[in-house]
Amino acid sequence: MLPLYAARIEDLRPGDFVKVDCAACHHVALLTPEALLRAGLRPAAKVLDLKGRFRCRGCGRKGRAVVSIKWRGQGAGAQPEIAQVNLKSGRARPVDGDGFALPPGGSERP
Repeated sequence: MLPLYAARIEDLRPGDFVKVDCAACHHVALLTPEALLRAGLRPAAKVLDLKGRFRCRGCGRKGRAVVSIKWRGQGAGAQPEIAQVNLKSGRARPVDGDGFALPPGGSERP
């Protein structure tokens, strides 16, 4: 396990998740490393640098995300919310349609 400040997307393995918690409305989403890569982020991107790039689908606020890593084997065995990426729009979103969106190409829209 790496410290959060040093972790990059490429350091995450199957079963690890990036946990994104909205500080405004407390909505939580767990994103797989594969979903982040399909959304256009580079493997060398630091996990902590992602916090300003997410917009909450619950309240619509941007820049209020708290990012952490849920390493494989942590937790009480709860079923995580798995993210999918819409390949047409490039947005990362959970299966149930309620979560955080990453703009196409991993950058802000004009």
